Amino acid sequence: MLHERALLALKSGLAAGLGWVVGAQFPGVMAEYAYYASLGGISVIYPAISDSVREAIRATAAIILGALVAALMQIISWPNALTVGLVVVIGTALGGLRFLGEQRHWVATAALFVLIFSGDPPQDYILIYVGQILTGALIGLAVNAAVPKMNLTSLSDAAEGLRAELVVQLRRVAELLRERDEPDAEQLEAVFDEIDNERDRLRQALEKVKRSTEGNPRAVRYEGVRRSLQDRARSLAHIAFMVQDVGVVLQDVQRDDYRVLDLQLRRATATAFAGLADVIETPTAELAERVRADVTDLMNQVHNAEFDDVEGRYLAGIIAASAQLSLSTALSSLPVVEDS
Repeated sequence: MLHERALLALKSGLAAGLGWVVGAQFPGVMAEYAYYASLGGISVIYPAISDSVREAIRATAAIILGALVAALMQIISWPNALTVGLVVVIGTALGGLRFLGEQRHWVATAALFVLIFSGDPPQDYILIYVGQILTGALIGLAVNAAVPKMNLTSLSDAAEGLRAELVVQLRRVAELLRERDEPDAEQLEAVFDEIDNERDRLRQALEKVKRSTEGNPRAVRYEGVRRSLQDRARSLAHIAFMVQDVGVVLQDVQRDDYRVLDLQLRRATATAFAGLADVIETPTAELAERVRADVTDLMNQVHNAEFDDVEGRYLAGIIAASAQLSLSTALSSLPVVEDS
């Protein structure tokens, strides 16, 4: 995360500096407003190239809209407390247009700048203002395209974070199920909330990588690595989803004082979950066979067990099936380590 922020800061600084240099080369009075080019460059620096292009378009639209508001206001009156307040009110209201997104603030800002600094007639200043901002935006886009980012490191970190959290929490669930007293809903909720937090982080990382590939010249070069990492991340997210399903079942039946798992089934479930944690942590061929046998034993015990009603059998089946599907997903997506 620190590396990403540092790179973003460096690109912003480079775009601002280049914007100033280029903006100062314009003829006449336009060169005196080179700082607007720096401002334009900073405004379009985003982690993904596609985001930068989209925000550049939005910023341009917002600035032109704000300039038009100020130009129309100058027909009514010169800058004073009333007109300044009015352009800010109108600019802020127009900034609510959805297509402007994060660049909505430019409407009021541009309107205020044009109203105060443009003079009479305002069109010369408007052309200078818009021209310098656009120049800076183009420079910012070029800087971002020259140093594109794939965000694969953040995705890898998020995937490993979820993997580690699954291992910890699956073992915690196994411990709770092995205890003589049945775990209460609050204990289980705390366990599965941690998994949910890491799953959200992974979901955000996947979305960031998806956006980073759009318009990114490096995307083709790293396509194999990206696809492999995305597949592994999605598999871990799928395992987390199934494990959370088990959590929902366990929490709900505990709250309702409805016992689905007797002591024997609880221990079999604990053994299967502990083994699943081991496989997710370090999948080996020998371990995979042992855990597969444990999960099969759990499935058989659920099949042969007697339940008070159909609902109990159904809920126990969800737990066993989730363990089996999670194991299959883990073995198909995580690289198996050779037994030593």
